[in-house]
Amino acid sequence: ANTELRGLIANFRAPTYDHNLIGSIEKIVSQFQNETRIKTYLQKEWSSTSLARENETQILRIIQEALWNIRKHSEAKTVRIMLKDNIKGKCHILIEDDGIGINKKIYGSPGEHIGLTIMQERASSLGGTLRVESEPGEGTRIVLELNQPEIRNNSS
Repeated sequence: ANTELRGLIANFRAPTYDHNLIGSIEKIVSQFQNETRIKTYLQKEWSSTSLARENETQILRIIQEALWNIRKHSEAKTVRIMLKDNIKGKCHILIEDDGIGINKKIYGSPGEHIGLTIMQERASSLGGTLRVESEPGEGTRIVLELNQPEIRNNSS
């Protein structure tokens, strides 16, 4: 329990970097790949739009938590992260792995998968939804979907 708590605290304190959202995600993904040696693919179909800093931070934290869970639980060999915006007024972020999946019996247990609950709360604070799709032996897919946020003009 102490080890898990320390990991969550360290992840919560993880830096958000002084980049735009895509630059910060690239740095997080690079660090993850270097530390874990898991093949990680980042597909970006994201415009140069900047989001409100608070929203960027919430999105980064969701991605960090997903990667932490992959590192800790999945036994994955490959991870794919896909960022898409401007899809019918929505933004989509997909994080999927080819690991062992989530055991549904454990997934619903009280006190288990606190990180997934926090990710759900973060998505809700963005006005979005977070889906976790997993089958034992088939990996896990996390889909964050939110309405296209208000655009902040970078030239001002």
